[in-house]
Amino acid sequence: MFSIQPEVIFRARWINASLLIEFEDCTIRGLGKLDSLVFFCCRAKIFPGERSLVAEADLSLELKSESAKVWIPRGMLQTMGEKALQLIIERLEKRCRTGLLRGAKRWILEHA
Repeated sequence: MFSIQPEVIFRARWINASLLIEFEDCTIRGLGKLDSLVFFCCRAKIFPGERSLVAEADLSLELKSESAKVWIPRGMLQTMGEKALQLIIERLEKRCRTGLLRGAKRWILEHA
């Protein structure tokens, strides 16, 4: 079982009524010796729905070029990558449901 812990530096900016979030740097801990070989990319947009916030995201998990030096069967690598990406998505969703939603509600109440 993996214990994935992404460490993220991101940039957020408003474009019209949407908040665009782009990850500038993301280090993933919990993959053992593969930590330094994996690159996580994310670009997300959060915008108001009729009675909610709506989020869309494009995510990818890629291997850096030096990963060619490490031999892992393609099937195993793909399975590990899919599992790692799923764990990252679950962690980000959890953080968004708690911290982001709480912050958005606080901001709305302060500016209403």
